[in-house]
Amino acid sequence: MKKICIVELGQYEHMVPLVGGYLEAYATRDPLLKSSYKFEKYCATPRIDSTSLMRNLLNTQADIYAFSCYIWNIGVMMSLLRELVPGQPSAQFILGGPQVMHRAERYLKPGFERVSVCNGEGEVTFSDYLREMTEAQPDLSKVQGISFLHADGIVSTPECRRINQLDDIPSPFLAGLFEGQYSTTVIETNRGCPFHCGFCYWGAAINDRVYKFSEDRLKDEINWISRKGIPFLYIADANWGILKRDLELSQFIAECRGKHEAPQMVYYAAAKNKPDNVTEISRIFRTANIIASQPISMQTLNDEALRAIDRQNIKASAYIQIQEHLKALKISSYSELIWPLPGETYKSFRKGVQELCRLGSSTIIVYAHLLLPNTPLYKKQEELGLVVTKIDDELGEAEVVTQTATVSRQEFDQGMWYFYSALLLHNIRASYYLARYLDLQGIVSYEEFFLEFVDFCRDIKGCPIVDFIRKSIATMDFWDSFNYGKLTHHALHENRAAFENLIQDFLSSRPYYSNEGTRFLVEVDRVLRPYIYTNTPVALGGSPFQFLEVSPAGSCAFYLRVPDRFEQLFIEMVGPLEMGPERGRLYRVDYAQFQHPYMKSRGLEHNAAYCQGMLIRVDTMVPKCASVGHLGEAPAFQFN
Repeated sequence: MKKICIVELGQYEHMVPLVGGYLEAYATRDPLLKSSYKFEKYCATPRIDSTSLMRNLLNTQADIYAFSCYIWNIGVMMSLLRELVPGQPSAQFILGGPQVMHRAERYLKPGFERVSVCNGEGEVTFSDYLREMTEAQPDLSKVQGISFLHADGIVSTPECRRINQLDDIPSPFLAGLFEGQYSTTVIETNRGCPFHCGFCYWGAAINDRVYKFSEDRLKDEINWISRKGIPFLYIADANWGILKRDLELSQFIAECRGKHEAPQMVYYAAAKNKPDNVTEISRIFRTANIIASQPISMQTLNDEALRAIDRQNIKASAYIQIQEHLKALKISSYSELIWPLPGETYKSFRKGVQELCRLGSSTIIVYAHLLLPNTPLYKKQEELGLVVTKIDDELGEAEVVTQTATVSRQEFDQGMWYFYSALLLHNIRASYYLARYLDLQGIVSYEEFFLEFVDFCRDIKGCPIVDFIRKSIATMDFWDSFNYGKLTHHALHENRAAFENLIQDFLSSRPYYSNEGTRFLVEVDRVLRPYIYTNTPVALGGSPFQFLEVSPAGSCAFYLRVPDRFEQLFIEMVGPLEMGPERGRLYRVDYAQFQHPYMKSRGLEHNAAYCQGMLIRVDTMVPKCASVGHLGEAPAFQFN
């Protein structure tokens, strides 16, 4: 019996090897393949020690190695291949995944005559490939959907059909193919996307037809995941909430959470044109104490850029309605942008971020524009004047758009500085209420406020927060999925004191700091700044408060007294608050919400992944501020 080793290097530790499970489950439907092959699934992250990774794969002594290739792991995969091919002279190799399909000329070099590339959906092609490998003289030209080296060059066979009945793929969850303990899993409920966004591979290259797994099967899989106690669930659909049944499946996830206490966090890509459905899904998860956040994928607010990527956005009025509804339900949300898209300018990008702040977006996430293979923009690169910078990264292989016909390279860097400013001041609440006040009063707009902070930071040396941003832009580390999570970890935990000093030095240098209302809200922001971990000591050190009076109310809480003359401003900026029987000047601020403890032993990468998840769910960790009545009703505390 021959051995197959399916290698998955995902972004998260202890992740269910779903790709390998699908490939094995589909292949072993065939009695010939089931009796001819033994399957092993090797799952790790790209950051695993390369020496031990290579040793483990060599020790596997597989006859066939199958690599699942993505933008974040292709560097490691190709490094493995360069050693494994000569190290295993009788083995065959096959590469699959969106990074390699239809790009055989890039990856099949002389010496890789035993390497093939899968050019589409993997299950059928991989099974046909394995079946051909059982022959005494395999003829890969008989396998649809692959490319391979031949004496005359690269041969690519006709495209393989898509699987339109997804239940033809047996469930690897229910077939018992996943053993061991996992902290993260992915689940698919359908495949395909009806949209054709120019930057995205999902609909533009896979095809727009959406095929579905059956509901009964999915409920059994969700129940398995919940019973297994897997805390983090990723729904790998392109548009969760686009189908009516997505609400029912979300409710089932919530019911399983109630029975088995898992999953605790759910991640998904929300449907682009079903905001009401997605809001209801968020409400379902919130009610079940599942940490989730409603993503609103804007990508850009510039009309010319939207036309260039063949996309339409929801109207501002609808966006405001969604935000108000979410806030009433206490559901976190985040808006997604991509910088820079064709047609966008540095000015329009700044205005877009400002507009989202004004519309009430809890969190704004700006993704680097990765020019992905097989997408429409990839094919129109020259026409659109897209200039890319290839990331020098031994793990992955990214091409980041750093210049367009309307954005220079200098403006690209300025745009990244601008977003990092918004991330610190708005997203993680360094100056959240003050920025809103200044903008509403016409003193300084959001855009001007963020730019002022950028200018201030450029001259700062030796501050770990500013140094992190400077290095991220210089080395383009911002393309890393967890870069923003790392910055959040530093600002709200590891280098919190330095961050507090940075913000105070910046604000105290502004001309509007002389205004009492400004200084009052600086103190409010300071008190209501969240903590990312439950075991970070809660403290309000630094300079004495001028207006607010605070006193401990437990290990993770403070009592807060607001001066009479500022109470209305406090309520207008911070509200809606959870009021007592009547509004009063005494409030209780509780910092412990839905955070997890800091796990030092797990390392920065693991904790950065957690921080990234909390960043897009910032409302789940923002301190709860509730009225507890007037001072005469307060416990006898000595206020500072």
